[in-house]
Amino acid sequence: AITGTYAACSSDGGDTWAVAEHGLTLSQFQDTDSLYWDDSRSRWLLLLEGDALAVSKDGQRWEEGTSLPRALPVSRQKIIGDGQGNLLVAASSLEAGALFGSCDGGQRWFEIVVQEAHSIPAATLFALAYGRGRFSVVWSDSGLSGLYSMAL
Repeated sequence: AITGTYAACSSDGGDTWAVAEHGLTLSQFQDTDSLYWDDSRSRWLLLLEGDALAVSKDGQRWEEGTSLPRALPVSRQKIIGDGQGNLLVAASSLEAGALFGSCDGGQRWFEIVVQEAHSIPAATLFALAYGRGRFSVVWSDSGLSGLYSMAL
């Protein structure tokens, strides 16, 4: 029997499960919004705590990916892509919120600096969307709300 909380994967529609290799535990990531299937490169991307990113082709073996430009003590994080290698990460902690982008499938990351009126507040609830060639971020916290839309 397997004890503890680990990332697992199934290659037969959920009939059987295997624990992912390299000690990847569920406590290292926040929720399923931290996981993204990158169709452009046929692989999984998983945001871990701080600024770390894990990459897997099959969900069983995970490798360290390129880190985000800076680490946040993250309380919420989400990743979304357009299926062609453009990725957007939104992260929020009790101290700050941030947006990061990549135009090459996560090989290189850059921080997206938005106007102060459009910045994601700390400890906020947010959603990410992609459509019509644009990424959008919607947030709401303590009476503040906003919408920011961009093309990478």
